[in-house]
Amino acid sequence: MSDTVIKAHAPSTAPLPSPRVDLLLVATDVVPDHTAALTSARWLSEATGAQVQVVSVVPLVLELGSAYGMVPIAPAAHQPQRDAALATVKSKVSRVIGADRKWPMRVEFGEPVQVITRAASTNNAQLIVADRGHHSRTARFMGRDFVLRLLQVGDTPVYSASLEQKSLPRRVVIATDFSAMSDYAAQVAMQVIAPDATIYLVNVQAPVDAFDSAWEGELALVNGDTRVAALQRARNTLARQGVIIETVSLTGDPADEILKFAAGHDADLIVTATHGYGFFRRLVLGSVATQLLRTAACSVLCVPASAQARTLMSAVSSPAPNTRTYDAVEWAGALDEFSRRNIGRLCTIEIDHGDLGAQIQGANVPFVGAVYEPHGNIAELIFGEAGIVGRHFTSSVAGVSDISIVTDETGHDLSIRIANQGGQTLLILSSLAAVTNVPASA
Repeated sequence: MSDTVIKAHAPSTAPLPSPRVDLLLVATDVVPDHTAALTSARWLSEATGAQVQVVSVVPLVLELGSAYGMVPIAPAAHQPQRDAALATVKSKVSRVIGADRKWPMRVEFGEPVQVITRAASTNNAQLIVADRGHHSRTARFMGRDFVLRLLQVGDTPVYSASLEQKSLPRRVVIATDFSAMSDYAAQVAMQVIAPDATIYLVNVQAPVDAFDSAWEGELALVNGDTRVAALQRARNTLARQGVIIETVSLTGDPADEILKFAAGHDADLIVTATHGYGFFRRLVLGSVATQLLRTAACSVLCVPASAQARTLMSAVSSPAPNTRTYDAVEWAGALDEFSRRNIGRLCTIEIDHGDLGAQIQGANVPFVGAVYEPHGNIAELIFGEAGIVGRHFTSSVAGVSDISIVTDETGHDLSIRIANQGGQTLLILSSLAAVTNVPASA
């Protein structure tokens, strides 16, 4: 018999950084009547004071090369097309926001998803605003599948704007499964809603015989009282003056129930987190988020799990009070002590590689331990559930060249960096401890 306990050793009590919306990146096309993203960005900018950048992407045209392979047309040949596209976008922006306002805008050639995600990352945009619901051939690179692909490869929250939305969202459905990721998505939503909005905080639980508990740091809620308490906690976290928050418990298929509830309550925004990360996120985004984006009649805000990780990393990457770099003879002992101090804390794992860039490999996963094997010069980072029978995954760093640990002013660990010739692995610790099932005597 085992009990649910918290395994952690004096984690930092510093709160996680709150999301901010300082820069909106609007992804729009050259179709004059596709203005939903621009209209929503105008409202969001007025409400938050955020700056706005507009990017439109024209897919590169290919032609047959001398060896019958497909090659890009010379850049000079694109210039008339770029000029025409930019003129169309400028006209559309001026019509939506007024000629007296000036938003920076540009037209680029390339693969639209890659261009937009790169622009969002490079400019540190906190939100991408995109049109939804266009099915014409001209707009085939925008719309719902475009938004899905943005979420599969990028780390920036995406606001998929409906043309039916006439103001800042006032009737908002926020889906929650009580994970840290859905909590963060709700916090992002609070930045983009009307000050007098009504929020429906909705938790949908699958029927007991179909329940498949996840392990990404959340507690499976099958007890009615626990579920009510969790909804109340989430409600208290979001509470602000002027905003009405109602909690809703439903049973059934999560996407179906959320869509039905949103339609029945005339919602103009649905908010959800996407729980995938790393390589698997690129294969399967998540059935609930996918169905909401493809089916909802209203706007949808999707917040990737890695968006919270990026916010956390931005905070940690600022000048740190204390960084200690260890000599090679100290690496094994340093990782043992780091593991003892931090077992059970939720963390985010980022792998920076010279060829691939920074990739989030895990967000809000429980840290189990780290070991160093001097004979092979390999460090192993272990994540998952405590105990021998728990589910785990391991991240290996071969050819270790450097290990350093960052702490706050009080000496509590914030992060650990393990470098090798190809790049580095960065582990960012949350202030929270994971709830895991371990023997009571542990």
